[in-house]
Amino acid sequence: MARRLVIEITESAEYLEKSLKQAKSGKQKERLQMLWWLKTGQVVPRPVSLKQPDGAVEGFKNFRLVLMELEAIFGISELRYLAQDETRIGRKTETQRVITAPGVKPKLKVDWPRQAFWLYGVVEPLSGWQWTQEYSQ
Repeated sequence: MARRLVIEITESAEYLEKSLKQAKSGKQKERLQMLWWLKTGQVVPRPVSLKQPDGAVEGFKNFRLVLMELEAIFGISELRYLAQDETRIGRKTETQRVITAPGVKPKLKVDWPRQAFWLYGVVEPLSGWQWTQEYSQ
């Protein structure tokens, strides 16, 4: 695990703000602005989602160890990483114009097509191996 980065800023916040206003180049302004943000505490760690269950991050970090244990228990020679997707393919409703007198709303019976099918697919990004399955309504 990487060590935590510790930065000690010796300049005061007032000095950094004054220098920021007097800075000429963009590079110098960016540097001073970042130092001022750090000094005044405006930069905070990335927030953690409230929906994220406790231990989810640690579980993810240990996932590789779990995979290695499964390989040893079941005698699996290799694990494959697969990406999956699904899509619905079908006809869409055709829209058309209806000419009416000014101020009269057009009334038109719309034929909503119901023909469609679902296509599920899995692909292994490293080798290009793929598998698809189709379901029609």
